Amino acid sequence: MDSSDIWTLLFDKKITNEAFKLNESQENLFFLIDMIYYVENGGVSGFLYNKSPTIINEDLFEPYSKSLVFFEHFKIAKLIYRYNEIFWLAIKKYDEDKNQDFKVILNSLDIHVIEQQLEILIDKIVDNQDKIFDWIDLNKSTLIENII
Repeated sequence: MDSSDIWTLLFDKKITNEAFKLNESQENLFFLIDMIYYVENGGVSGFLYNKSPTIINEDLFEPYSKSLVFFEHFKIAKLIYRYNEIFWLAIKKYDEDKNQDFKVILNSLDIHVIEQQLEILIDKIVDNQDKIFDWIDLNKSTLIENII
């Protein structure tokens, strides 16, 4: 079984059965793959849009951030957390005065600066998937555990 087989099998197993238990390496790889698929299908902005909070303290990025830390993408994880904080602040400001345009609030908080940084950094991960396949090859025994 090669690394692309493991990638596909792991992703399919979890996506078709959300309750399926993964070990730590599998789970972190799953969320990295999921982020890559989001970006390949809708760009970084699509990923950010789909995972942005709709209420204060909601954090749909949490498993992705955890995965990014696992794979030592600390700067991206930190930027995603800051992005979420700005979004929470914008939601709070909007809740205080619903006559405001939410997009104007976000822009006033300079969220676009973080979006631009995330765009560059996340695109590097997507463009360098060979590194992920190399990591899969090195961790094959842990990754095939309970998925075949």
